[in-house]
Amino acid sequence: MWLLAAPAWAQTFTKKWDRTYGGPSGDDVSVMLRTADGGFLLAGSSLSWSGFDRTEPSRGQFDYWLVKTDSLGVKQWDKALGGVTDDDLTALAATPDGGFLVGGHTDTRYAPFGDISEASRGEDDFWVVKLNARGDKVWDHRYGGRHDDYLTDILPTPDGGFLLTGLSNSPSSGEKTTASFDNVVPGRGDYWVVKIDASGRRLWDRSYGGPQEDASVRLLATPDGGYLLGGTSSSPASGTKTAPLRGQRDYWLIKFDAGFAQQWQATYGAPGADSGLANLSLGADGSALLVGRSNGNRGGNKSEDSRGGLDYWLVNINPATGAVNWDRTVGSPSDDYATAALGLPGGGWLVSGSNRGAGRESTAPRRGASDMWLVRLRADGQLQDNYCVGGSGDELAGRTGTLAAVGAGEYVLAARSYSEVSGDKSEPTRGNSFDMWLIRLGLPQISGDALLCHGATTVLRGPAGATTYRWSTGATTASISVTQPGLYTLTCTFPGGAVVTFQHTVQPFITPPIRIRGDSLLCADGVVQLDATTPNATGYRWSTGATTPAIAVSQPGQYSVQVYFGSTCRAAAAQRVRLLPRGPAFGFGPDTTLCEGGSLLLRGPAAGALPPGTTYRWSDGSTQATLPVSEPGLYTLQLTAPDWCQQLSRRVDFRACIVIPNIITPNGDDLNDRFVVRGLPAGPWELQVFTRWGQQVYHTNDYTGQWGSGAAAGVYFYRLRHSTSGALYKGWVEVVR
Repeated sequence: MWLLAAPAWAQTFTKKWDRTYGGPSGDDVSVMLRTADGGFLLAGSSLSWSGFDRTEPSRGQFDYWLVKTDSLGVKQWDKALGGVTDDDLTALAATPDGGFLVGGHTDTRYAPFGDISEASRGEDDFWVVKLNARGDKVWDHRYGGRHDDYLTDILPTPDGGFLLTGLSNSPSSGEKTTASFDNVVPGRGDYWVVKIDASGRRLWDRSYGGPQEDASVRLLATPDGGYLLGGTSSSPASGTKTAPLRGQRDYWLIKFDAGFAQQWQATYGAPGADSGLANLSLGADGSALLVGRSNGNRGGNKSEDSRGGLDYWLVNINPATGAVNWDRTVGSPSDDYATAALGLPGGGWLVSGSNRGAGRESTAPRRGASDMWLVRLRADGQLQDNYCVGGSGDELAGRTGTLAAVGAGEYVLAARSYSEVSGDKSEPTRGNSFDMWLIRLGLPQISGDALLCHGATTVLRGPAGATTYRWSTGATTASISVTQPGLYTLTCTFPGGAVVTFQHTVQPFITPPIRIRGDSLLCADGVVQLDATTPNATGYRWSTGATTPAIAVSQPGQYSVQVYFGSTCRAAAAQRVRLLPRGPAFGFGPDTTLCEGGSLLLRGPAAGALPPGTTYRWSDGSTQATLPVSEPGLYTLQLTAPDWCQQLSRRVDFRACIVIPNIITPNGDDLNDRFVVRGLPAGPWELQVFTRWGQQVYHTNDYTGQWGSGAAAGVYFYRLRHSTSGALYKGWVEVVR
C-alpha cells in the first residue's frame, strides 16, 4: 500500500512486460478475463486469416477471435469463430465448469454455416458460443427478433445460467416476446435482457425503453443479490422509462432485485450534454462507479465543466438507492474516453481509457497520438495521479473489461495497438493493421515477506530510485531487517521532489494444518494423485523432488511434502501408499469415435458382478457405475474391492460429421428451403449443380448455402469441392415443391 503526499506521476507505474497478438490483418480486443489458472483470455473481433499468432483460417469477414495466455502473457492457444459475414465479439464470461461463454452479434443470414448452427432471426442477432477450457466449441445459440439486436454484456447468475443484455431494434418476434418502445422512430432500439440456462435455453426476456434510442452496455451484480442494468438513453420519460432526460443523452440505470423485479431507475446527465456510459464497477466500500464520457458543463448531476472535448465522467453512487455520492470530470482539451475501472483495496479507484491530448488533468508524458490513460482517484473522487501507456502510434482501450488486478499493486491492461516497437511497446505489429496488446504494470512498493516465522528475521526493501528513505523504525537505509511482526512505514523522496509514503504489514506465521488428499491404495499399473494444495502457500517440495502442489505416483511407498509460506516458513505432511494386487479382467469396450455433438454413456461392470464393497472411481472423480461423455479424451475407471484393484480405460474421440441433404423443399417457410450442408469445415467450397441430363444450372467458388430456393422441382447432381484441400463430395439431391 502507498499514500501520495505530492503529485508524482513519474513514480506511479513501471512496466513489467508487454505482449502483442495478431494475424496478417486487423485484430481488435474488446474484453479480457483473468482465468482460474492465473492466465488471461483476450477476446475481440478479427479481420485476419491464418498467420502470425492466428492459427485458424477466416470464416468470413470479421470473426470472433480469442487468445489464451499464461500468467506471463505467453500465448497458449487461440480460437476463431464465425459465419460468412461479420461477427463482432463484445462479451465474455467464465462458466462453472472451467469453460467460457463468449457473445456478440452476427449478421450471417445463411446458416448453418461455419461455426453458426442456427438460422438468422431477421438481421443482426445476439450470438452466444459455449467453449470448454481448451477453447473447443460445445454449443452455440442465436437470440433475436426481426430486426437488429446487438449483445453488449454477459453476466453469470447464481443458478448456473446467464443474463444477456444489449440493444434491440426488433418488434415482438423470434426470441423477443416484448414490443419495441421506439414506436416514434422505429429502429432506434431499447434495452433488451435475455435470461438463459447453462445450456443456452432461453428462459425469459424483457425490454426497457422509451421512444428514442436506449442502449444497455453493462449488467452488474450488487451486494444485496440484485442487479444494476446500465447504458445510455436519448429518450424522455415514456414507455417503461420513468426517469427524466437531462441532456441530449444520459447515463440510465435500472436497479433490480434478485428475482429481476424493478426497484428503481435513475438518469445522470447535464443540460445539452452528450453523456455515454461505458462500464459499471463496484468499490471496496460497496459503492458503484459509473464510467463513461461526457462533453457537458456543470448542471443536472454534473458538478464540473467540460475540459474542452469529451472527458472521462465518473459518477459514484449508492447502488441500493442510486443516490450520487460524488462525480468527477477528468480530461484534456482533446477527446478522452473512459472504458473500465477497478475499486482499489482500502478505497479509491483506478480508471482506464483512451486519451488524445495533454493539458488539464492530463499531465503525464505522452507516448503517441492516442494513449491508454490511467487515472487514479482517492475514495472521495479526488485526483491522485495519471499515467499514459502506449507506443508512438495509436493505442485504443478496449470496450469494457480490459483492466484487471493481478496482485498487490499490479495490473494488466488490454488495448488495440497500431504502434511498432516504441515507448512501452516491445514487440512489432503482426500484420498491416492493428493488433491486440497486453501490458502488465506495477506500482512501487515495499518488497519482502508478509509472514514472519517464530525466531526468524526478514528483510524489507524500499522501492528503487528514491533519493531518501525514512522508515518508521528510524532507519534511513533502503532496506531494513525486522524480527517482530507489525506495520512498517517508509517515506521516500523521489527525483523532482515527489514524496510518497508506503506501508507494509508483517504478520506472525501460524502453522496451518497440512493434509495430503488422494488414495492411499494403488492399483497395479495404476496411478494415484496426491494433492497437498494449501491456501496461501508459496511453494511445495515433495520427497520425490517435485515442486508442484500435486503429484502422480505409480509406486507404493511413503510420500512426504514440505509446504512453504513466504520465503522461509514451512509445514510438513506425509502419506503412505499401499499396492493392491490386480483384480479379474472386465470388458470395457473398444476405443470409440463419435460425431461432434454426439454423446456416449460409458458403463462399468454391473454391481452384481463385483464383490460386496467394490467402489467405482472415474477419471473425473465421480463414483457412479456409469459416466456420460460428450468431449474427447481418455476415460479411466478404477474398481477397488476389499482385496484387489483394477483399472480400465477407453479413449473417445470426436470428428466433424458432414450431413448432406438428399431432398429439399423450398416453399418459403425457411425450413429446408436451400441446399445446406451441415458440419462442413471452413472453406472456401466450390459447388456445381447439374440437371440429370448434365446441364450446369449453378456454380460458385465460395458456397455458403444459397442454392435451392429458386430451383425447379426435379433431381439434380451436385459436386462440392474444397478449393484448398481438394476434398470432394458428390451425389444427388431432389427438389420437391
